[in-house]
Amino acid sequence: MLVLFGLAGISIANDLGNKLYGDYKWTFRAAALVFLTLGLVVYFRRRGVCSLDEARRQRNRILNVALLSLLAASSLYVFWNYVVLYYGGIAAGLPWAQWDESWAIPLSAVLFALTAGAFFLYQRSRS
Repeated sequence: MLVLFGLAGISIANDLGNKLYGDYKWTFRAAALVFLTLGLVVYFRRRGVCSLDEARRQRNRILNVALLSLLAASSLYVFWNYVVLYYGGIAAGLPWAQWDESWAIPLSAVLFALTAGAFFLYQRSRS
């Protein structure tokens, strides 16, 4: 973002990204989980799940949507960070070839297949 606005060079932005993500990656992951949870709360509140009794009645739906959202978010996270950015960075000439990310493509495929399967099972259970 800083490079786009002309506020930093690519090397400074890369160093800042490595510092922030390297030292604080679990903080960012926890924040993402909190935002996902808040998003699900807002989603269900807008669909009429405002009381504990209503939440108990729709317990299976809430659990299915929450697990499907977590699985989809995990799939996108692994694919974006470890496939797209890694191999895109190598193609752009960044020195990322020193790490072995060969596990990322098969894991992304498995996670996307699980997400698609879970989504179709969820859709089938609703009809």
